[in-house]
Amino acid sequence: MAKDIDVKELVKLAAAEGARVALATVEKEQQKARRGRKDRRLRNTKLLLKNYRLLKEHCEGAVYTDEQVEDESIVDLMNMMEEHHYSDKVFVESIQKSVARTHLMMQHIERMMNVYRVVCEKSGKEEDIRNYWIVWHSYITDERLTVEEIADRFNVDRSTIYRAINSGAEILSALFFGIDGINKK
Repeated sequence: MAKDIDVKELVKLAAAEGARVALATVEKEQQKARRGRKDRRLRNTKLLLKNYRLLKEHCEGAVYTDEQVEDESIVDLMNMMEEHHYSDKVFVESIQKSVARTHLMMQHIERMMNVYRVVCEKSGKEEDIRNYWIVWHSYITDERLTVEEIADRFNVDRSTIYRAINSGAEILSALFFGIDGINKK
């Protein structure tokens, strides 16, 4: 009988330990997934910044715009394509949706850059304001400057430019993606 009690106790202890290990493993995986989402958002923020000028040109040069929806000839062309080729319709709709999504994203980026500027100005810290302008000159302005040119303009080292960009990307990630863009350590 003593052996039965020891075996039962051993089974309880093993089950408790197994549950503890399983819970710890699940928690680690959840933390890893959260870090991965945060890393993707930060990477996406940097990709949006790096491609800002190209995306802006895409929006400005797109054949399909909101104004053209009102143009009856465009509507007629689309109707004609719909009647004759289903695959052409799908292709045109895909382009329309892409242009619309890109245009919306560009508006969002521009508004959040304005919010970032205001946040930096309200901080009263010269470094924050400089960081904003470094990000602006690196990615947003039409004037394409090298890291060296930006460093010269602000009279700082190249490493300061990279730190400013990383700092700005962290803040912009929260602005671009809301609560999902905040670093949850």
